[in-house]
Amino acid sequence: MKSLFVVILLILSSSVYSEEFRSGNFKFKKDLKLNSPISNLNEQWGQVELDEEVYRDSYYNDLRLIYKGESLPYKRSPKYERIGQKGSVKPKVIFEKDEEKRKIYLLEIPFIPTNRIMESIGINSDLNYEAQVQIYFGNEVDNWIESQSSFLYKYNAKDFSSYQQLNLKTKYYRYIRLELDSNVNLDFVTLNYGTEEKRSELEFSLDVPTANKDGDLKAMVYYFPNEKSYPFRSVELQFEEENYKRRYEISFLSNQKDYIYLTSGILHKDINKKINQNSIYVNETQTRPWKLTIFNEDNPPITLKEAKIKHPKEVLEFSTTDMDPKSIETNLSLYYGYKYSSSVQFDLTSFSQNDNQKYNIFLLKEQEDNPDFSYSILHPPFSIWVIRFVFLVGVAGVGFLSFRVFRRWNQVLIQKISS
Repeated sequence: MKSLFVVILLILSSSVYSEEFRSGNFKFKKDLKLNSPISNLNEQWGQVELDEEVYRDSYYNDLRLIYKGESLPYKRSPKYERIGQKGSVKPKVIFEKDEEKRKIYLLEIPFIPTNRIMESIGINSDLNYEAQVQIYFGNEVDNWIESQSSFLYKYNAKDFSSYQQLNLKTKYYRYIRLELDSNVNLDFVTLNYGTEEKRSELEFSLDVPTANKDGDLKAMVYYFPNEKSYPFRSVELQFEEENYKRRYEISFLSNQKDYIYLTSGILHKDINKKINQNSIYVNETQTRPWKLTIFNEDNPPITLKEAKIKHPKEVLEFSTTDMDPKSIETNLSLYYGYKYSSSVQFDLTSFSQNDNQKYNIFLLKEQEDNPDFSYSILHPPFSIWVIRFVFLVGVAGVGFLSFRVFRRWNQVLIQKISS
């Protein structure tokens, strides 16, 4: 019996959920390669973009970046992109007011291309000055929507100082009001605009299935088979009708062939009120078949004409300081496909926070089945059943010992009563 408890203690004390990398736990791997000549490793940091296969076959927490058998710390970040060109326009001063130790300017901004942001205003002055500035933005002169505060100064009247750039970093507004705590005269040379940063996404257009009428629910049901297992985190729908408000529900097909609730909400479009709420977001990546239920209640059904699913693109950032360019393609790999993996806890304080950081760009090669993959009795899922079995055996052992003690105590008590 003592040997049984020794076995139980040994198994329970095993590092069933150890963070030590074991390649055999992971079903898939992708090798990395430099998107440049093999000898070119100029930057301190590397970056690789994840692809559709990684989103489809991973469990988010199970990504392991391995170099020469050791786990590399990484930072997982969304990928952003900028579309279009930068440019500038000349702002027009349509109102100017002098007060004691205070000045007000009202600027009218010419239209700029769509998907652009107002980055800064270039300002000139013949005199040295400093001023605290309160900035208001709006599309009407009597309705200010957004505000900022800033500080302007010029300490060398002979030069046009680079400090006379009033940073804005906001979307386009027709009017800008500036209130200065100084009555200095300013010349507004230019308004500089830049490209708007947009989150990059994978996008898949779907065939719209035939709607099924559910009379009991007063709803129309659309079944999406997702035969190619497209990964998605959001759904974008378009309907033939121009005005509607309907409740929806999305469910996904489980391994047991039952539909399980995922999310619900309201689809709402009103062209007069400029309302267009047709995007649906889910908390986790989905790859399974799913169904969309639209509850019409006692209203006429609305007709789905277009459906898209999307998944945000992400990148992994990691240090390349100690890497040998010649050995990267044979020693740097991404492992994934381990359902029971715990999340990694990396110290990211040393990672760059600079938006203009340059990276060595890496690419993922084709997905491979990990040749080292195997199930271990000390790792999930088998370890879960081992622990359950050992626990039951332990309970049975303790119960057996308790029964023997109770029976011995009962015999002694009977003997005392008989005597």
